Amino acid sequence: MDWALNGPIPWRAEECRRAATLHLGGTMEEIAAAEKEVHLGRHPEKPFVLVAQQSLFDPERAPAGKQVGWAYCHVPNAQEST
Repeated sequence: MDWALNGPIPWRAEECRRAATLHLGGTMEEIAAAEKEVHLGRHPEKPFVLVAQQSLFDPERAPAGKQVGWAYCHVPNAQEST
């Protein structure tokens, strides 16, 4: 999902406001377990979302005074049946 934003995402945590990419989910263990499930071709019970804030670090990604955001989730790769 892509967003055209009027300004930076208003994260509560200062660290999030300065990060290029954030992994939004449960604990680190839950995020790792979700990645393992996707790798094994299964949909995780507790997925997580990756959020990128590219225009914080590359001003050419958005018009002056604006920002962009991008979010996605990892999903299993479709396997063709034989």
